[in-house]
Amino acid sequence: MADNFGLKIGVEGEKEFKNALRDINQAFKVLGSEMALISSQFDKNDKSIQALTARNEILEKTIDAQKEKIEIIAKNLEEVNKTKDKLFSIVSHDLRSPINSLNSLMQYTMDENLSQEEFMQISHKLKHEVEHVHFTLLNLLQWAK
Repeated sequence: MADNFGLKIGVEGEKEFKNALRDINQAFKVLGSEMALISSQFDKNDKSIQALTARNEILEKTIDAQKEKIEIIAKNLEEVNKTKDKLFSIVSHDLRSPINSLNSLMQYTMDENLSQEEFMQISHKLKHEVEHVHFTLLNLLQWAK
């Protein structure tokens, strides 16, 4: 499960996000070409209503495209934050349980007068718990790459 979750973080929604941004960036190029065309049709000093209206229309389209891009980025950021919160929740749970077990076992060994056999049994449990925490931390470090 942990490996699939790590893979899912990098893939889920990423394609749609990149496609939406690509489309908006393409729209910016088109709007830039339209503005260049309008500018070439009118003298740069032309302050006529027709020239100003044409420039204004292109600028409004550019602003709308920028707003759309901001909305897409904000939505993606919200999804990424949700994924981050899920990841931290899973990791904290995966680490909390074995660390609590380790703490309890360590306290038990300190409080009790244990025989060699009892100590060996607890040592095996401690080793298992440490290996579990170690494995979880290695996975976490792998995901972070």
